[in-house]
Amino acid sequence: MTAQPKNEKLSEIEKTVELSRKMFNLKNTEKVFTFYYDETNNIRKLHIRDDQKLNVSNLGNFVLGGIVHEGSARDFNIAELRARLRLDKGVKEIKLKHIASGNFLELLESQKLNIFLAWLNENRLMIHFSHLDPIFWSIVDIIDSVLIQIPEFMEHHHILKSDLNEIVKADLDQAIAILFNFNYTDVDPL
Repeated sequence: MTAQPKNEKLSEIEKTVELSRKMFNLKNTEKVFTFYYDETNNIRKLHIRDDQKLNVSNLGNFVLGGIVHEGSARDFNIAELRARLRLDKGVKEIKLKHIASGNFLELLESQKLNIFLAWLNENRLMIHFSHLDPIFWSIVDIIDSVLIQIPEFMEHHHILKSDLNEIVKADLDQAIAILFNFNYTDVDPL
C-alpha cells in the first residue's frame, strides 16, 4: 500500500469537513482555535479478559478538557496566575485539587476558583470539556450492527443505544458473561 501525498490527504479532510458542515448546518467552522488540554481516565481500550472480567477495574469516564482560545498559539503569563493562586513552587501542573475541592456548590465558593476564572476572562480564554463513558462507547457498535440489518429502526438509534447501555449497567457482570459467550468484540452470529 502506498501512502497518499499530503495534499491528497488534506483534500480528503477538507471534503469530510465540508460534508459535516452541510450535514449538521455548522457555522463558523473556518475559524482557527488553539486547544490546550489534559486527559483523565484514558483506559485506551476496554476488553473482556479470559476470566470474564474487564481489563480495567475503575471504569471512570474518560475526560478531556482544558482551555481554548480563538486564533493561533500565544503566550500566557502563567507565573502571574500561579502567584495569584499562591501555589506552592513544587506544583508542576495546575489541577482542580490546587484550586478547589468538595461538591459542586463548594467548588463555586472557592476564592481560588474565582481567581482562576477571572484570569481566564482577562486572557480571553474559554474552557473546553468532554467526557466519554467507556461502557457506552464499547457497546454502541452492537446497535449499529443491528441497524445495518434492520434499517427501519435507524430513527430510534439514540434510544436503542441508551436503553442497551442502561441494561448492561444494571447487571454488568451478567452482561459481560453474555458478551464473552458471544465472543465480544467479534460478536459471533446466532
